[in-house]
Amino acid sequence: RQRLREEQDEALRLSLEQDRRRAEERRAKEEQELMARMEQEEEENLRRAEEEEARLAEEDRVNEIMRKQDRMLPEPEDVRGETTSIRFQMPSGLRFQRRFLKGDTLQYLRDFVDCELLDREITLPNYAVVLNFPKKIFGPDYDHSRTLEECGLVPQAVLFIQDLDS
Repeated sequence: RQRLREEQDEALRLSLEQDRRRAEERRAKEEQELMARMEQEEEENLRRAEEEEARLAEEDRVNEIMRKQDRMLPEPEDVRGETTSIRFQMPSGLRFQRRFLKGDTLQYLRDFVDCELLDREITLPNYAVVLNFPKKIFGPDYDHSRTLEECGLVPQAVLFIQDLDS
């Protein structure tokens, strides 16, 4: 009898140990799942925040270009010696052109390009305006207060729009 009792006690102890181990494994698994869900939620929140930041930055960019459109003057009449005709070519092959006064600044020219890109629904926030001959690159860091005449863009020029992010 003693031996039967010892065997039953041992079986009970093993059963309790097994139950305890299963409970620990279940808790560990639940904790792992909770941690995984928390990480996933954190990643999702970070992704949403980044998307919102990008959306707001794009909205600001578009609003700034719309303000530029409001300041854009009508294209001047062709007056020999006072105007320049500039043709622009995009990387895609798309072309457009406009007359400017020779005293207009490079910033005014870039504002025009920004407006054209927005009108044509082309997103190109970081670009350079390039004159092939003589080779000149009017990038974002160039002195935009210089006049078109000072930049050698009079009486006419062909400028290539170069995507600086590609």
